[in-house]
Amino acid sequence: MKTISLFIGLLLIVFMIRHTAMSSPAINNRPEVIPNSDSGEFKMVIQPILLNNCSPCHFPGGKMYASMPFDKAETIIHHEAGVKKRFQKEKENNPVIAFLNKNKCLDISRF
Repeated sequence: MKTISLFIGLLLIVFMIRHTAMSSPAINNRPEVIPNSDSGEFKMVIQPILLNNCSPCHFPGGKMYASMPFDKAETIIHHEAGVKKRFQKEKENNPVIAFLNKNKCLDISRF
């Protein structure tokens, strides 16, 4: 009798795990939302702040431009943690934080 109860319990656990895995969305199926670098918000609001704080290194001709070009929205979104760390204390730079929060995406390369 104990064996049957154990078997039924294990079946229930397996069923619950499979049901949970099937009902929750898979991380890899999450769409990645990356705004175009030419978007009005990025060009008109975010890029001037980045130019003021991150130039010349992260812009054309700068030593960091090849690896992290800040004239592209994708770059700051994929380096969200570092960018947020740099801008968290700057009151006038809150639009950068808001832009990153609004454009959160899943960067698979981090895993």
